[in-house]
Order: sequence, then structure tokens, then C-alpha cells
Amino acid sequence: MISDLASALGQTPGPFLLATGSLLLPMLVALLWILARQSRLTRLYQRLTRGTSGGNLEEILVKHLETVQHVAERLEALERRVEALALQQQRCVQRVGLVRYDAFDDVGGEQSFSMALTDGLGSGVTLSSVYSRADVRIYGKSIRAGTPSHPLTQEERRALSVSAES
Repeated sequence: MISDLASALGQTPGPFLLATGSLLLPMLVALLWILARQSRLTRLYQRLTRGTSGGNLEEILVKHLETVQHVAERLEALERRVEALALQQQRCVQRVGLVRYDAFDDVGGEQSFSMALTDGLGSGVTLSSVYSRADVRIYGKSIRAGTPSHPLTQEERRALSVSAES
């Protein structure tokens, strides 16, 4: 059959086979490349549509964009919440200072104390407990932005400075 075709074209079968083979080899390489590319695209498409009910690519992308939008909205809400918590944290007790001492010479064991409790803005209270053999007295003074409502004793100032170091 090939010899009939070659003789119809006026050629001998040898050069005709050589010419046909030289055309078929690049076509075969191109076909193998296309098949490999199609196989890769098929795997990618299957991976992309995994877990779906065989919907088309447009539906999958729309659903993915809705999910991304939902996640972005939740992230914004979380960022607002973290910001609110950071502001609220400034008003929480963050620094504590405690100084124990003997208020009177006849009472030992450092039973008296002054304690300072302040927030991140330097506001809070000092509490002092003065112990004597007859009774115990407790005093409190408010502090606003580092300024006490009443003059501080030496022990209260030390407690406040200890709280500032913590």
C-alpha cells in the first residue's frame, strides 16, 4: 500500500517513508506533551473540585469568595474586639507594690503594711494597715493618673514606687 502511494507520487518507497517518519516523530512528541499537560490539568481540576458535588468551576469560585468574605468579616470583628480589650486592659490592676514595716517600736514582726494597686494609666489606690497592740487601723487613698487624693506616707510612697517597678 505504501509502495503504491509512493509510486503514485512518483517516488521510491524509501525516501517516502523517511519523509513521512520525519513528519510523524514531531507530531508524536507534540501529542505526548499535550497528553501530559491534559493529565496535569485534570489532576488540578480534580483537586480544585474535591469535596464538592461536581459543581462547575464558577460555582466553586463563588462559594470560595463567599467563604473568604465571611472570614474577612470575622477577622475585622476580632480586631475590633482585641482593640476594645487592649483599651479595657489599661483600666485593670497591672502593678502591685507591698511594703511591710513596724509602725510602733513596741510591736515587732512587721505587722503593718502599705500596698499600692495601680492600673496602666497610673490610677488606683493605696491601702495601709497600721497594727498596734490595741487595734488595727486601715487607711485608703485614691490615686488618679499618679496623683494621690491625700498626702502619702513614706511607706505608701515606697509601695507606689515598688508597684511602678513591677
